[in-house]
Amino acid sequence: MPKQKITIWVEEDAAQRLKNLAAVEDLTLSEYGATLLARGVAQRSDELVLDLAGARIERAVKKEVGAMSDRLAKIIVQAAMEAGTSRRLHLNQIAQQAGPETAQALNRTAAAETRERLRTPSAAVKDLLGLEDAP
Repeated sequence: MPKQKITIWVEEDAAQRLKNLAAVEDLTLSEYGATLLARGVAQRSDELVLDLAGARIERAVKKEVGAMSDRLAKIIVQAAMEAGTSRRLHLNQIAQQAGPETAQALNRTAAAETRERLRTPSAAVKDLLGLEDAP
């Protein structure tokens, strides 16, 4: 590839260090400086490409996760509505058959058991997370 001459100005101490390093590498100051500059430019170009690609990937992931999150939120709301409706219907039916006090007691017991089950991961979740059952 053809070469082109450029001139750069550096601080005196940097120039002296460059001369010393070029001598250690047994290169001329021009050859050593060109090598350093080419490496720096290539590295920075690679970083810019990765930054640009990373930003594009991040936007795509956020878009997909956002859409998935919206769908999941709708499903959760629908499940909560269905569960609430079912719970009220069952409580009313129990209250009519066994009385309101019994219905409320059963409701409290069922809620406590449900909370406990939610605190304890299922076997499938334990397997997924690599958890073992405690003895």
